[in-house]
Amino acid sequence: MHGPGRRLLRLSLENRMLANNPFNELAGIISPGVMKAYVVLMILLVIGGTLLDMRHKQSAKYFFENSKKAQKTPNAKLAAARKPVWQ
Repeated sequence: MHGPGRRLLRLSLENRMLANNPFNELAGIISPGVMKAYVVLMILLVIGGTLLDMRHKQSAKYFFENSKKAQKTPNAKLAAARKPVWQ
């Protein structure tokens, strides 16, 4: 199909996609409170999994040690007479 008929078909499909909300049907089966609890649980599990992964790989230890090392070393002072390369 070519021309305006194809455009009308595409517009009607887009309108049907926007008009049909699959979560409406899900809300009939599962209460909104359970869906919210599921989302919160997934967020907490992602945070917990990230923390466990950091502990397992000991990457947190590296970052904390590096932070302490950076705080102990004095800041390097730059000479005021030095000009940046681009000037």
